[in-house]
Amino acid sequence: MLDEQQGNRSFLRTTAGIWLTRLTSLVNRAVIGRWNLLFVIIVFLDALLGRLLPIHFVHFDELHAFAVKIVWKLWT
Repeated sequence: MLDEQQGNRSFLRTTAGIWLTRLTSLVNRAVIGRWNLLFVIIVFLDALLGRLLPIHFVHFDELHAFAVKIVWKLWT
């Protein structure tokens, strides 16, 4: 019984460690190597918020207008 509990804990620690490593790797790639992806996500979220509320946090004319058009098409 005790060995089984220790085995389950070990399995959970290993599984959690694997997922934490994957998540860390994903975040590192997104933050360090892919600033453009992060920027696009922010612009699209801003366009979506602008669709819901008349608020915009990002003002990059052409890119923002493109994001608003895509969100508008997806929304309607």
